[in-house]
Amino acid sequence: MAAKMHRLHIPGVGEAVVNIPGGVPYEVDTALQFPLGSYMRMGNKGFVYAKAGGTLVPKMGAKNSLAQKVGQVAVAATALIKATTITLTIATGTEITLDELVGGEIVVFVDGVAATNSFTRGITGNNAIATGVGGTLTLTLDSPIPVEVTTDGKAECIASPYSAVTQSSDANLAVVGMPLLPATVGQFLWLQVEGLYWAAPQSLVGVGGNTGIVFRHDGSLEPIINTAGVLSVPDGYSTTQHAGVVVSEASGGTQGAPFILLQIAH
Repeated sequence: MAAKMHRLHIPGVGEAVVNIPGGVPYEVDTALQFPLGSYMRMGNKGFVYAKAGGTLVPKMGAKNSLAQKVGQVAVAATALIKATTITLTIATGTEITLDELVGGEIVVFVDGVAATNSFTRGITGNNAIATGVGGTLTLTLDSPIPVEVTTDGKAECIASPYSAVTQSSDANLAVVGMPLLPATVGQFLWLQVEGLYWAAPQSLVGVGGNTGIVFRHDGSLEPIINTAGVLSVPDGYSTTQHAGVVVSEASGGTQGAPFILLQIAH
């Protein structure tokens, strides 16, 4: 049965949309079809659109491979309240290509280093900064800014965390979704972030009440162990990133698949 959306009215309560379970995306795209980071719900499963920055396999978490692009820099010129662009001073040595930051985020510290007032906005466009040149970076924002920002302000930026996802054993990289099918660099695909799924488990996942799970450094699953009220993970390669919970073991309490309920922030 295909996924459907059904409008529901509950008297005295209000309106709701019921997402009736159905299928999942099953093909990669060779050309961009949706803005990176687009979110889709089909039934009780959620998906985010991403670009592969390397080879991906369905059993391992896909990670954001990009470091923060722009560290704390100065605001280059005053931006008036409700402005939809902001300019930053970029030092020599940072290369930024045209629209490289689209889909990313900027945080602006209005009061500079004091950082008592701040806001974040999505980035919808940027000019290019050549290697070894530096200059003024102009960012187009997805919403007007709430206050005036002067050259006392500071800002930091990231590109879209979905613009170069890859399989990696670097524990410092966050899993942003699970590939639904194999993909290679440059292809576009939907990553599952919510709902029932299977990913490669370590040996104690789902065994003996070990239903809470985190991601291991390689994107597989590792259990959270409760020993006399003390929570821990058995593998030194585990991260602290929450992955979800085991919802079904095999009969007799053994591991089975196990099937998990993904709960990846997006």
